[in-house]
Amino acid sequence: YLVFARKWAAYPGMGGSSMALAVIVGRGPLLLLIGLVREPAALAPSGVDLSVVIAMAYLALVPGGLAQVFILVSTQRISARRTSAWLLLTPITSALIALVLLDETPTALQVLGGTLVVLGIMGASGTAEELTRWWSRRRSTA
Repeated sequence: YLVFARKWAAYPGMGGSSMALAVIVGRGPLLLLIGLVREPAALAPSGVDLSVVIAMAYLALVPGGLAQVFILVSTQRISARRTSAWLLLTPITSALIALVLLDETPTALQVLGGTLVVLGIMGASGTAEELTRWWSRRRSTA
Protein backbone atom coordinates (compact mmCIF):
# COMPACT_ATOMS: atom_id res chain seq x y z
CA TYR A 1 0.00 0.00 0.00
CA LEU A 2 2.64 2.53 1.02
CA VAL A 3 4.97 1.52 -1.81
CA PHE A 4 2.23 2.15 -4.35
CA ALA A 5 1.27 5.40 -2.63
CA ARG A 6 4.84 6.62 -2.92
CA LYS A 7 4.99 5.62 -6.58
CA TRP A 8 1.62 7.16 -7.49
CA ALA A 9 2.30 10.35 -5.52
CA ALA A 10 5.19 11.05 -7.92
CA TYR A 11 2.75 11.84 -10.73
CA PRO A 12 2.04 15.56 -11.22
CA GLY A 13 -0.79 16.76 -9.04
CA MET A 14 -0.97 13.57 -6.97
CA GLY A 15 0.35 14.68 -3.61
CA GLY A 16 -0.12 12.82 -0.35
CA SER A 17 -3.39 14.53 0.52
CA SER A 18 -4.99 13.70 -2.83
CA MET A 19 -3.80 10.08 -2.49
CA ALA A 20 -5.34 9.89 1.00
CA LEU A 21 -8.60 11.31 -0.29
CA ALA A 22 -8.61 8.77 -3.12
CA VAL A 23 -8.03 5.94 -0.64
CA ILE A 24 -10.81 7.11 1.68
CA VAL A 25 -13.33 7.85 -1.06
CA GLY A 26 -12.47 4.66 -2.94
CA ARG A 27 -12.41 2.31 0.01
CA GLY A 28 -15.54 3.55 1.81
CA PRO A 29 -18.10 2.95 -0.94
CA LEU A 30 -16.51 -0.40 -1.77
CA LEU A 31 -16.86 -1.58 1.82
CA LEU A 32 -20.44 -0.32 1.95
CA LEU A 33 -21.24 -2.22 -1.23
CA ILE A 34 -19.76 -5.42 0.22
CA GLY A 35 -21.79 -4.89 3.39
CA LEU A 36 -24.94 -4.27 1.37
CA VAL A 37 -24.48 -7.54 -0.51
CA ARG A 38 -23.67 -9.56 2.62
CA GLU A 39 -26.32 -8.20 4.99
CA PRO A 40 -28.56 -5.39 3.71
CA ALA A 41 -30.47 -4.92 6.97
CA ALA A 42 -27.28 -4.20 8.91
CA LEU A 43 -26.61 -1.00 6.96
CA ALA A 44 -29.82 0.65 8.11
CA PRO A 45 -30.40 -0.37 11.73
CA SER A 46 -33.54 0.92 13.40
CA GLY A 47 -33.51 3.28 16.36
CA VAL A 48 -30.13 4.88 15.74
CA ASP A 49 -29.54 8.18 17.49
CA LEU A 50 -28.44 10.99 15.14
CA SER A 51 -25.68 12.07 17.55
CA VAL A 52 -24.17 8.59 17.30
CA VAL A 53 -24.18 8.78 13.50
CA ILE A 54 -22.53 12.21 13.60
CA ALA A 55 -19.90 10.99 16.07
CA MET A 56 -19.12 7.95 13.94
CA ALA A 57 -18.87 10.07 10.79
CA TYR A 58 -16.53 12.46 12.60
CA LEU A 59 -14.32 9.60 13.81
CA ALA A 60 -14.15 8.09 10.35
CA LEU A 61 -13.46 11.31 8.48
CA VAL A 62 -11.41 13.57 10.74
CA PRO A 63 -8.93 11.38 12.66
CA GLY A 64 -9.07 8.63 10.04
CA GLY A 65 -8.67 11.05 7.15
CA LEU A 66 -5.88 12.99 8.83
CA ALA A 67 -4.06 9.77 9.63
CA GLN A 68 -4.19 8.71 5.99
CA VAL A 69 -2.92 12.11 4.86
CA PHE A 70 -0.03 12.04 7.33
CA ILE A 71 0.90 8.47 6.42
CA LEU A 72 0.92 9.14 2.71
CA VAL A 73 2.75 12.45 3.05
CA SER A 74 5.34 10.71 5.22
CA THR A 75 6.16 8.28 2.40
CA GLN A 76 7.42 11.25 0.37
CA ARG A 77 9.92 12.11 3.11
CA ILE A 78 10.64 8.71 4.66
CA SER A 79 11.06 5.34 2.96
CA ALA A 80 8.01 3.08 2.77
CA ARG A 81 9.97 0.44 4.72
CA ARG A 82 10.43 2.78 7.67
CA THR A 83 6.90 4.21 7.50
CA SER A 84 5.37 0.72 7.46
CA ALA A 85 7.46 -0.37 10.41
CA TRP A 86 6.51 2.68 12.50
CA LEU A 87 2.82 2.09 11.82
CA LEU A 88 3.14 -0.98 14.05
CA LEU A 89 3.47 1.39 17.01
CA THR A 90 -0.28 2.07 16.89
CA PRO A 91 -1.26 -0.64 19.43
CA ILE A 92 1.54 0.38 21.77
CA THR A 93 0.55 4.03 21.56
CA SER A 94 -3.06 3.04 22.26
CA ALA A 95 -1.96 1.03 25.29
CA LEU A 96 0.07 3.98 26.62
CA ILE A 97 -2.88 6.33 26.16
CA ALA A 98 -5.10 3.82 28.00
CA LEU A 99 -2.49 3.65 30.74
CA VAL A 100 -2.54 7.41 31.23
CA LEU A 101 -6.16 8.33 30.52
CA LEU A 102 -8.02 5.22 31.67
CA ASP A 103 -5.64 4.21 34.47
CA GLU A 104 -5.24 0.70 33.03
CA THR A 105 -2.40 -1.49 34.16
CA PRO A 106 -0.68 -3.67 31.53
CA THR A 107 0.10 -7.27 32.37
CA ALA A 108 3.64 -8.62 32.22
CA LEU A 109 2.79 -10.44 28.98
CA GLN A 110 1.53 -7.19 27.41
CA VAL A 111 4.74 -5.38 28.40
CA LEU A 112 6.79 -8.23 26.95
CA GLY A 113 4.74 -8.14 23.74
CA GLY A 114 5.15 -4.37 23.45
CA THR A 115 8.89 -4.71 23.97
CA LEU A 116 9.10 -7.33 21.23
CA VAL A 117 7.11 -5.09 18.87
CA VAL A 118 9.45 -2.15 19.54
CA LEU A 119 12.53 -4.34 19.00
CA GLY A 120 11.01 -5.67 15.77
CA ILE A 121 10.29 -2.14 14.56
CA MET A 122 13.82 -1.09 15.36
CA GLY A 123 15.18 -4.00 13.36
CA ALA A 124 12.84 -3.58 10.40
CA SER A 125 13.21 0.19 10.10
CA GLY A 126 16.99 0.28 10.42
CA THR A 127 16.86 2.16 13.72
CA ALA A 128 18.85 -0.55 15.49
CA GLU A 129 21.69 -0.15 12.98
CA GLU A 130 21.66 3.63 13.42
CA LEU A 131 21.74 3.29 17.22
CA THR A 132 24.64 0.83 16.99
CA ARG A 133 26.62 3.22 14.78
CA TRP A 134 25.83 6.16 17.07
CA TRP A 135 26.88 4.17 20.14
CA SER A 136 30.14 3.09 18.43
CA ARG A 137 31.00 6.69 17.49
CA ARG A 138 30.18 7.87 20.99
CA ARG A 139 32.39 5.23 22.61
CA SER A 140 35.28 5.87 20.22
CA THR A 141 35.31 9.62 20.98
CA ALA A 142 35.07 9.10 24.75
